[in-house]
Amino acid sequence: TTTIMVIDDDQDDLDTLSEAIREIDQSMVCLAFTNPKTAIDLITTEFLVPNYIFVDINMPLMTGDQCLKTIRKLHSFKDVVIIMLSTSMPNSISNKLKLLGANFTFQKPVKFEDYHEFLKIIFQDKT
Repeated sequence: TTTIMVIDDDQDDLDTLSEAIREIDQSMVCLAFTNPKTAIDLITTEFLVPNYIFVDINMPLMTGDQCLKTIRKLHSFKDVVIIMLSTSMPNSISNKLKLLGANFTFQKPVKFEDYHEFLKIIFQDKT
């Protein structure tokens, strides 16, 4: 089973991305978190290693890049695909995040249908 973790402090964005993932493949298990610290605690204490982790960049409790750095420090997470999302994704930010270990960086789509486009790129080996 493919397990996906979505971390975004905006509940609407969290729900939208989770719904789009389910539309792509209903067999994927999607775990959604509005608090990045709760998500990090879960993966470090329960030894849950998802296949994919989607992380919003702008969060108040822990920024997306802090979350990314923390996850990449965990040895068992070196092969996990991490996707960073933001309402804007300038090349300079995208490049910085990729240097920190992000596999993909995307600007959050405005329209729901557009989520499918970047999800297909990410899941191309799964669909």
